[in-house]
Amino acid sequence: MISISELEKLKKEVLELKEKKSRIFLEGNSKILLTTSLFDDKDTNVEKAIKNYKGIKENSVDMSYLDALIKYYNEKYGISGIITYFPLQEKVHSNLNNVNIGSYYCDEDFKNYLKNIQSDLYIHLKFGSQDYDREVFIREGMSSFSFMGCSGISLELEKAYLNKKIDANTGFGGTITKGEFLEDYHFTDDTINYCSKFNLEPLRYKRLERDKMWPRTLEVTFKSHDKIEECLEYFEILGKFLEESTKKFTEEDIYDVYAPMKIKKMSR
Repeated sequence: MISISELEKLKKEVLELKEKKSRIFLEGNSKILLTTSLFDDKDTNVEKAIKNYKGIKENSVDMSYLDALIKYYNEKYGISGIITYFPLQEKVHSNLNNVNIGSYYCDEDFKNYLKNIQSDLYIHLKFGSQDYDREVFIREGMSSFSFMGCSGISLELEKAYLNKKIDANTGFGGTITKGEFLEDYHFTDDTINYCSKFNLEPLRYKRLERDKMWPRTLEVTFKSHDKIEECLEYFEILGKFLEESTKKFTEEDIYDVYAPMKIKKMSR
């Protein structure tokens, strides 16, 4: 299991990279991509109440070790990573929008990177912005394999935590609009069952082109803790899941990994 001292060392290495740019890309040999967004109040004049707001404080550059964690996964499992540091803003909601996964859906630089590496799985990490009842909350976001439904991958990660007696649960959903997301990406036949109201073109008998495919997507939120030591086991379980997923996406067809969702045959 990773130690606090290892995280401290990796944190120092990442922050040295941060001095040169506000977005750090860690290249890996896996088709899995991890992201996190952290707040940096350096050179900003933001009132103390904003800095201490729940959801901002836990994801600040000084308190969060998620940037170090992504570097750890990159070095140990070959996972690609993107770490973004945002300057704090005066409005709470502007900060919280940046830390959530939704800010990435319409980020053109991010979308181009996702296409270039032909990612099979995208996971965004953050600490809780509210008092979650569970220790780990796994939200399945929009992808070519799931729309307000379950592709199976979120349930598998939840199972990994529950097997270790860690209180975890899943949720589904998100917000996209036709002009910002749906026109650029295609969806499997299963997904159309959930979003026919958007008038997506029929894709029966078709397999999606990779540059039109948004990968399976998860947002993993760790409940805020006063001591980071309590999160180390949660980080290790996620790491083992990433290792297993890397193998599955290498050995299995992309439509079969963590499915129950499959391409359906035309009903007669």
